[in-house]
Amino acid sequence: MDDQSRRHRDRAAESAAPPLLANATDATQIAKYYTPGGTGFAAEDANHARDLLCGRRPKLVGVSNEKNGADRIVGRLSLQSKYYRSPAETVAAAFDPESSLYRYPGHALEVPREQYDACVELMQRRIRSGVVPGIDNPAEAESLIQRGAITYRQARNIARPGNIESLKYDVVTQAVVSSSSMGLSFVVMYASRVWSGERHNTAIRHAARDASLVGGQTLATGVISAQILRTKIAAASSAAIRHVLRASYKTTVGKRLVKGVATGSLGKAVSGAAATNHVAKVLRTNAVTAAVAAAVMTTPDFYRAAFAKSISWRQFAKNASINASQTAAGAVGWLGGAAGGAAVGSFIPGVGTAVGGIVGGVVGAASAGVAGSKLARSCADRLVQDDDERLREIILIEMQLIACEHLLTQPEIERLGKVVEETATSDWICVAFRQSSKGSDREALAELLRQHFEPVVLALVDERPMIALPRETA
Repeated sequence: MDDQSRRHRDRAAESAAPPLLANATDATQIAKYYTPGGTGFAAEDANHARDLLCGRRPKLVGVSNEKNGADRIVGRLSLQSKYYRSPAETVAAAFDPESSLYRYPGHALEVPREQYDACVELMQRRIRSGVVPGIDNPAEAESLIQRGAITYRQARNIARPGNIESLKYDVVTQAVVSSSSMGLSFVVMYASRVWSGERHNTAIRHAARDASLVGGQTLATGVISAQILRTKIAAASSAAIRHVLRASYKTTVGKRLVKGVATGSLGKAVSGAAATNHVAKVLRTNAVTAAVAAAVMTTPDFYRAAFAKSISWRQFAKNASINASQTAAGAVGWLGGAAGGAAVGSFIPGVGTAVGGIVGGVVGAASAGVAGSKLARSCADRLVQDDDERLREIILIEMQLIACEHLLTQPEIERLGKVVEETATSDWICVAFRQSSKGSDREALAELLRQHFEPVVLALVDERPMIALPRETA
């Protein structure tokens, strides 16, 4: 398999990663972080993530918005998370302001870590006052109050963008999806290299390198996207998208598409306002994640063009357009694949709507991303020639001139061509591009080529047998 084929397979993993990140992000309550109660939503997500990392199997059920229902379930423990500035506010939020009775019978209160002791004392007073139905022993306050894994200040910072706490939280949570992308990329790249004839150890080494690059890109994309999604600008964009979807939902085709995407994403059939609101959130998250992914993938090329001077700005623009096309196509492919996969999965025993939606989304994103990047490259190749192709043409012309100057024979030309082919790798061409004033100085590049390859030509000439002129005979 050639390098271009490997690159297409690598782009498959790159295309699937942003939608996977968006899907995982939408499973949290990040869309509510900017609201007045955002600290509480952030606390639920952070405590849930901590339980997952500790090997527990928690369920984040508060997203259903059931009145006086649990926010989280950990084992047999049903939790209602309350995070306020002071212990008094935290405990008071669990009681009905009109009847003064405890609002969550059967549920324990999950409170900020540093407020635990004070909240227990306050709950004991409430129990003595007889406002906690079914509980009359103040000692039971210790089981009714559960210590959260994070403090109020940590939860508040997690709900806000641009601080250490929220960055740390994003790195930890996004690392899960990044590791999945690394695994997918490693398997695909290892298989493609083995099928192309590489040795086992070499294929593992190269696949691990490629997978780590994909994983790093995915992690950076996830963290930056999550930071952006905390802002009010992201919330405003969601409202604008929702307005468009409501208009589309009035048409038969639009209604079918919205319901299909919502069902594929949620893993259950939804319609009406619930479907419209969810799809608006999905589109917003996918748009942000796709844009960030394109920027992250283009960053190395920006460095090469702006600082290393190893590629031209034309090449940078070409690569950026291909990356943008790939991520956009991947996002669209995810939405279509999720809808189709959910529909197919609902008819297959043992698969189901949720699994079908995820599998369909991954397949759709990968295939659409590869197709989008391939189409974009085909169009871009007609407009802009790659730097390495342009420099290879110059190398060919200079080698022909050198061959003519030294009257090289056909066998000598073939030997020179072999040396040039082995030397002129992509890395070597980047160096030559940089040393020849960004490839724009034709004379500088010609001089560089002569300095590098003329000694090879002279060595070939020295190997020629000496020819002695015939002497005159008397």
